[in-house]
Amino acid sequence: MTSQSEFVPIGTPVTTSRKLELEFRDEQQFIYEMSGVGYELEKSPLVTPTLREIKLGQIALLDEHGSTSRSDKMWLQFSETDDGRRNAIVDLLEGETLTRLQLSQTSDKWDVWQKGSKEPISQIDKDQVLTTIHPKLRNKEILAPLLDTAGFDSMAIPHLLAAYLTRAARRREKKSTYRLNDPTIQGLDSPIDELDTSYVSSTKTEFSVYRNNGRSVHRIATSTVYPVGISSIEKGYGYIAEKTRAGISKEAGAITISSSDGFTEDQLKNYAEIDQLNNEPLSTLRHSLYALHNYFETKDKPRP
Repeated sequence: MTSQSEFVPIGTPVTTSRKLELEFRDEQQFIYEMSGVGYELEKSPLVTPTLREIKLGQIALLDEHGSTSRSDKMWLQFSETDDGRRNAIVDLLEGETLTRLQLSQTSDKWDVWQKGSKEPISQIDKDQVLTTIHPKLRNKEILAPLLDTAGFDSMAIPHLLAAYLTRAARRREKKSTYRLNDPTIQGLDSPIDELDTSYVSSTKTEFSVYRNNGRSVHRIATSTVYPVGISSIEKGYGYIAEKTRAGISKEAGAITISSSDGFTEDQLKNYAEIDQLNNEPLSTLRHSLYALHNYFETKDKPRP
């Protein structure tokens, strides 16, 4: 008696993943390439990440007498996207009083929060934020460019703080994410027999670099939707590598197959196994890595 296959209703997402089996030398070379691309994108003044996140903590401040305080500290967090969305907070600990300044989501003003408060106790403008933070900084040159500048953007404050205080912070976290939709890749590398070879699918790639006090994590994920008859599946390759000052500490790659068109998990597992035998995922990841690199290295450059 044969077992009946599981019934999966249309619209129910099903996902399976399988570890990528890669050659050691090829894997090490790819990690090196990921690190190189990440360094170039982060250092280029012409590149704006799709998403940027910064966290700096335990930054020493001056007390009311102008001396470095053992207890007064500042924390900074902000995130922003290349389409203009943003959020930022500055936490100030003075003695036992903790005050949070948070950039409003609806205006260019900042909300003032006290520990335990359920709503802002007041709202101040960016000039007041500037005059609140500036006297407490040990390096007065950090925010000095804004003191005599009218109409500066509120994000200029966290930008300058992050640019100058990274080394001074005892806790440092930075994440840059770059995304690309490449509509030029056909699904011809798919092992799926029913593939319509005239079908062109948009390949989505996301590459992120995360740094935390000497530890770096590079992650890339690329995926494409393939037609299977009148249905479709999404195939994705992902790879992550973690490095410390001592060298590579962790690495892992995986293929992910997903669909909401009625496929069972066993069917998707079969596609993943066939893909492992017939395709070269590292070549696909490398292609996506350099397509993304080339796009970001050129998209903001002025035409000659």
